[in-house]
Amino acid sequence: MQNLPKAEQPAWNELFVYASKLAGRSDPPAKAKETLEFLEKVGKENYRKYFLQWLEWAAASKATEDIEEDYYYYYYRINDYNTDILKGLVFIATPILDNELCRTLANFALKECFKGSLLERLGTGSCKSLGMAEGACGISHLIRIRYKVKKTGTRKSIDGIIEKAAKRLGLSKGEVEDLSVSGFGLSEGKLVQILGDHQAHIILEIPAKALVHWFNPDGKEQKSVPAEVKNNFAAELKQLKETVKQIEETLSTQKERMDRFYLENRSFTFPKWQEFYLDHGLMQFLCRRLIWTFEKNGHIQTGIWLSGKLVDVHGKALEGLSDDTVVRLWHPIEATVEQITCWRNFMETHKIQQPMKQAYREVYLLTAAEVNTNMYSNRFASHILKQNQFTTLARLRDWKYTLILGYDGGSGDSVAERKLAPWGLVAEFWINQLDITDHPSAYSDGGSFLYVGTDQVRFTKNEEALPLHEVPPLVLSEILRDVDLFVGVSSIGNDPNWTDGGTHREHQAYWQSYSFGNLNESAKVRKEVLENLLPKLKIASKCSIEGKFLKVKGSLRTYKIHLGSGNILMEPNDQYLCIVPSRNPKEADKLFLPFEGDRVLSLVLSKAFLLAEDTKITDTTITSQIQSK
Repeated sequence: MQNLPKAEQPAWNELFVYASKLAGRSDPPAKAKETLEFLEKVGKENYRKYFLQWLEWAAASKATEDIEEDYYYYYYRINDYNTDILKGLVFIATPILDNELCRTLANFALKECFKGSLLERLGTGSCKSLGMAEGACGISHLIRIRYKVKKTGTRKSIDGIIEKAAKRLGLSKGEVEDLSVSGFGLSEGKLVQILGDHQAHIILEIPAKALVHWFNPDGKEQKSVPAEVKNNFAAELKQLKETVKQIEETLSTQKERMDRFYLENRSFTFPKWQEFYLDHGLMQFLCRRLIWTFEKNGHIQTGIWLSGKLVDVHGKALEGLSDDTVVRLWHPIEATVEQITCWRNFMETHKIQQPMKQAYREVYLLTAAEVNTNMYSNRFASHILKQNQFTTLARLRDWKYTLILGYDGGSGDSVAERKLAPWGLVAEFWINQLDITDHPSAYSDGGSFLYVGTDQVRFTKNEEALPLHEVPPLVLSEILRDVDLFVGVSSIGNDPNWTDGGTHREHQAYWQSYSFGNLNESAKVRKEVLENLLPKLKIASKCSIEGKFLKVKGSLRTYKIHLGSGNILMEPNDQYLCIVPSRNPKEADKLFLPFEGDRVLSLVLSKAFLLAEDTKITDTTITSQIQSK
């Protein structure tokens, strides 16, 4: 401020006083008249310039130690007063937020407030400004934040901001989310930018990648960024890289959002679906790899985009689609086994890799045991989970869960809940306190139990328990799929090192039974994929599927890889082989898989490639186990 010309200082002083007043508000001013008057006095472009500098300053600030008289230590990056002033300055920026400012503000809120050490109220204030940005400019950034933060309360708050923005625009929450997605100038999964005599082709790839290919004036592809571009177009190159980053972030966010369409019960009119998905620059890349249902006057067709048109599973063009056709994302629970098999063969024949599991999506039908229990399912009971891992995953899947704490003998059991507003239901997954005192500690540093037990899955409607046969089949299947995911990822049975760390026989028995037990639904799908894939592998002659295992014949020993857990037994004595998963299973990455996201499938394949040539293994932690008989 002191460096500004004296003539400009009064206007800035008035603005900072105004910012301090706004800091006490929960929302930016609904009417921007007064705010715009202050912006006019200091100049909108001036404010924009300084606002970006303030955010940069706040992000770069370091923790400061403060010692009070009572000897308590306080650590802060920005004190409360400056935090409030900055919140007011964020509110003032609301009327001038464009896409660049929205992105910068969203990154600041996500990295520095929600994931960093700045006060969360500053992040919430930033989100509220994004929600009030002109049009739907800030919504896509709010969606990105919403899918990256882990706190249930923060997600709920952001949902409320998006709903408020939708109401302001006269749209539903889903519609405003559709409207907010940028197309980035893409067409048919490609964007071409000319820099001097060279061209940069940004090409989209599954799962959510945007790769840059460079071409010289003769049209020949180059392996790296041309020297001319580096030397003469540095600013444009920087912007190109930023665009690639934005595209990848948006693809990842939208992929997750579309996977939630089932439980959100989303449907579209055919014209809206065309506008926001089929013909949208970015969304078409995801949409055209998925199967959709088209309903008109009770007649339902199922189709996918292929060779410039919508076709059915036999490749025949769909007919009769019009403005009153209702479009939904197809779910295999609506189809027969024969129809599902046909769609899976279609994906394989046309080498279509889906951005999420759909044709190969797990289906969970009501079992005879669940008909008998009536009000609850025990399908995923009696498992032992790593509580922190389960909590993180559950919250990312929109479940609300409170950690079971270990103080004073424990805080008792807990219930993970998923609200299903479009269906008027609440799903519950009951979690039990479980004290494993000898492995290696019962508690985390924060005082919560490291391990918990699983119990029933239930549904309620109007706070009353609902019989399972009254739950819509799609809802039952998707909720049980979530629970299967929780168990499949966070069970101690997936930890290859578990046998080295504990001595509790009961839980060792659980680890053994889970690691090498019966296959769940996702493992059954995995088995089917492997049955089709194995004949095409270079190690096919050494592999076979026998029951629950992928059997691999190495030169030194024969190995059995469990299709559910990915854990390994060695013949002839079923000796356990511990291999810590590689972060980069290169061989598996080269294979065509009909869907993206099955970590265990990639793990099983990478282990199979490794063990098929066991004489080439040099890791002594592995070879010592193989040679020990």
